[in-house]
Order: sequence, then structure tokens, then C-alpha cells
Amino acid sequence: PDGEGGIYTETRINEAYEIGEYLMYGGYPGCGAQLAKDTIMHNFGIPIDHYVLMDWVDFIDIVNELGGVDVTIPEYAYDPAYTICTFCGDIYPVEFLPGTEHMDGERALAYARIRKSDNDYKRIERQQIVLRAMATKAASIDSILSNPVGLFRQFKDAIETDISDAR
Repeated sequence: PDGEGGIYTETRINEAYEIGEYLMYGGYPGCGAQLAKDTIMHNFGIPIDHYVLMDWVDFIDIVNELGGVDVTIPEYAYDPAYTICTFCGDIYPVEFLPGTEHMDGERALAYARIRKSDNDYKRIERQQIVLRAMATKAASIDSILSNPVGLFRQFKDAIETDISDAR
């Protein structure tokens, strides 16, 4: 949806957020998150109540604040030309072997983002595996007791959401 009364554009659904942020430089009413929510509702009839956004640098910082995470890798994954950013030029191979690996933030991000190994569905699966590992670590008593204020601040600084703190 265009945000102005019903013109719909056909493009990949994963472009909705970016289009909403920058649509004609004025943005979509409610910006990218709202356009993503409206796009899902329009195409699938599924209402999205809330959203949570995090950028990659903050992702790295949260994993590192947790002291790393233990990620269980179900199958071999490899990207011969991984890069943390599209325009930085640092390209290097990354490889992940099946089993459990303790990962720092950059390694966890690489595992979650690699694309050359297989397909988008597998990439989404890897992202979910890493997010579950992060949630497990964050909920552990050691993480909660070791630095609760630092962890909370890191988390609050890292995300954008429409969920109130009271929830």
C-alpha cells in the first residue's frame, strides 16, 4: 500500500520496511514498520500487533554483552565470500560445522546472515537458531545476576519497538 488511499505496488515483501522508511523521501505514515505490518495484512490477512527492530551492530553488541552464545548448528554451512557490510570491501570465507559452537557477536551474525550456502529459508532457520540461543543465554540466572543493568541498557539501546516497557 502507498499510504495515501489504495495504490499497491508489486515487489518483494521483504522490501516493505525499506520502502516505508524512504518512500519518496517523506516516508510511509508510521514508516517502515507500519508498511511491513500493512503489507502482511493486505497480502495474507494476518494482523501484526507489534514489531521489534534491531540493527546488526547492536546484534553483535548484545551477543558480546551476554558473553557469547552457544549455538547448535544442525548442518554444515559455508559462504566463500561473506561480508559484514555491502560496501566495506572486507570479504572472507566463513564455515560452520555441525555441532555446538560458542560464538561471539560477529561469529553469530555471520552464521545468521550467510546466503551462499543454501537459500533464504535456511538463512531464516539459522537466524531463529541464533535468536533462541540469545534468549536462552539472556534468561539464564548467570546472565541475569552478572550484569542486569548493563544487559538491560544494551537491549533497550539496541531495539526499536512499539511494545511498551510495561508489557
